[in-house]
Amino acid sequence: MFEMHGLICLNGEIGLPEKLKVWPLSGALAYGYGVFTTLRISRGKPFLYGEHWRRLEAHAERINLALRWTESEVLESLTQLIAANCVKEGRARINLLQVENLYWHKLGRGLGCDLLIFTAPLAEECQDVRMTISSYKVSSSSPLAGVKSLNYLQPMLTLQHAKACGYDEAVVLNENAEIVSAALANIFWIGNETLYTPALSVGCLAGITRELVLKLACSLKIEVVEAAFRMEHLLAAEEVFISSSVRGLTRVALIGHQRYEHRSQIYTQLLKSFHEIEIG
Repeated sequence: MFEMHGLICLNGEIGLPEKLKVWPLSGALAYGYGVFTTLRISRGKPFLYGEHWRRLEAHAERINLALRWTESEVLESLTQLIAANCVKEGRARINLLQVENLYWHKLGRGLGCDLLIFTAPLAEECQDVRMTISSYKVSSSSPLAGVKSLNYLQPMLTLQHAKACGYDEAVVLNENAEIVSAALANIFWIGNETLYTPALSVGCLAGITRELVLKLACSLKIEVVEAAFRMEHLLAAEEVFISSSVRGLTRVALIGHQRYEHRSQIYTQLLKSFHEIEIG
């Protein structure tokens, strides 16, 4: 667990959480109607903000969320909050909250969405992740497949169950028993000098760090295969790692009872290139 920073930003106004109030009858609170993204703050600046904003826009369009904020307006609010909280290294979450509530509504609030941003320190993360295989399946045909919506209870329950069983994370499968991702990260593995990762069509999130890893692999001339895979392919890998915007790239030590040796140079090359971009 980690404690948030003291100030938040709601619709461009910075203040204490107890002073700034979200609309209690919103679709965001009633149904989880909205989208969000979590990004890394590095040296006082949001890392890969443009990529995060483009995904927010795309996901808002997928759930028919009417935006009233521009990329530059959100960046200005985020930058001001980072400064107000004196954040050098940390994380920020940008939330776009649906105001309209179709079934429980009250006059006085317009349409569109509210903007809520908060920041926190980086949590202490283990360096070699221990994973289990989750029994909670993702539906690749769901209208929310691949959308980072406020309705995020399934990934959180998946992670909670994994930790209760003594693991750090979980491999998530879809209804066809195909590998999708980790609960809160994308997943990659290496074998025969090739980098493998699930295709977006299986239901995984188009992670910002995932896309960066694929671009780095291309620049390093590493062969990449994106496809639908079953667990036997992952369990036969030489090395496994996960990726997320906040944690970056993190090695996996074991999945279930299968341990992985850190033998490949591919991960080392990718990690080095990733850090070079991160520090500018």
